[in-house]
Amino acid sequence: MTEPGWDVSDASVFTPLGSIDTASAPVGDFTAASLRAPSGDDLGSFRWIVWQTAPLTNLQENTSWQEFAVEIK
Repeated sequence: MTEPGWDVSDASVFTPLGSIDTASAPVGDFTAASLRAPSGDDLGSFRWIVWQTAPLTNLQENTSWQEFAVEIK
């Protein structure tokens, strides 16, 4: 399998698994979010997973990641 590159807009190469928008979340020191499949289901079988993020504010501040977990059944 060939490494797919970074053009995540190419729908023939990448399958969106979901989206998390925290813009309406209450402002606080930390925000936690998770993306999960419905009970008894899964999000699919993939070789590569790409997390695409956007700046948090108009000041172009970056997102801070603390933990990623990919669980395999």
